[in-house]
Amino acid sequence: MVLPLQIVPNDAAKPSLLHVKLGYAVCGKLCVPAEAQLALTLSGKPGTEEPALAAAEARVPRRVALGEPGSLTIASVHREISGKRARVVVLVGAPDGVAVDLFAEGPTPEWALPLPQPENNAVASPDGMLRYIFEIDGLPPGAQAAGATLKITAVSPTDAIEVEARLD
Repeated sequence: MVLPLQIVPNDAAKPSLLHVKLGYAVCGKLCVPAEAQLALTLSGKPGTEEPALAAAEARVPRRVALGEPGSLTIASVHREISGKRARVVVLVGAPDGVAVDLFAEGPTPEWALPLPQPENNAVASPDGMLRYIFEIDGLPPGAQAAGATLKITAVSPTDAIEVEARLD
């Protein structure tokens, strides 16, 4: 996995030293937390990793407006009351037959929203939109979904976008 990171040195004429403290988990049937501390001297000159970094950077989701047309579009995000629980419905536009993964983030890291799931196995509706749904679950104590701003990320094999949407 490559995580692209842009670093701007204070003085471009001198090498920069990057210190990283990384927390992560190694998962199988169970996730085990791990931590690493790394240091790297950056000379400012292109290295052999440049093609891998450029490819990874191209996969970073672009921030777009809700409903902004493109090869991948998040057309709408709204709350729906279904029975006792509220849920969020996300309409996604993508080329026919293209697989799309969706992710939802709350306004703070304390929110632990479930993964949006495709309704009807992500078959496009008559308007060409894919419909994804997730229950409003995993909110921190005292938090309200109404009025909250969510970040929705859509990823296809050739594109990745993210939008911010305020729940009604």
